[in-house]
Amino acid sequence: STGLFIGYGLSSSQDVLLIYKKTKLIFINTIIMAVINLILNIYLIPIYGIIGAAFATSFAFITRSVLLFVEAKVITKINPLSLKYFNISFSFLTAVLFVKYTTMLIFPETNTFVLIFGSCLLVVTYFLLLIFTKTFDEEDKIIFKIIKEKTGLDFSKLIFGKS
Repeated sequence: STGLFIGYGLSSSQDVLLIYKKTKLIFINTIIMAVINLILNIYLIPIYGIIGAAFATSFAFITRSVLLFVEAKVITKINPLSLKYFNISFSFLTAVLFVKYTTMLIFPETNTFVLIFGSCLLVVTYFLLLIFTKTFDEEDKIIFKIIKEKTGLDFSKLIFGKS
């Protein structure tokens, strides 16, 4: 599961390479993954059984994902793993855990009201955590400007500290 977690975390790298029409590179990385998986399986399965097979596949998947990530970074000169993306993930995970345990503590039974309450609490908590982690940047001002024009609600002072 670790291999899949890392692989899906870096999965946008393959999409970037597809956009740049680097399908041969993706194919070569997949062949490298298959060879690593085969060699490790031959060595690890007799010793560790199914655990060895799982480790071999996980290691091969991680290797392919890292190769794709490095190649996409070299080709595009863009780092897709910036602190901003970590802040977004951290904020969401924290908000989900907070809402889950808060609603379980306050409401022992789940019903429609609890789901609606939890959803609203999740949105508010997530939004506040995004503000707290300073995840919003200058490009987000456009969205908040449109919200202000359509609704009259001005969040710019709260989020950016100025109008």
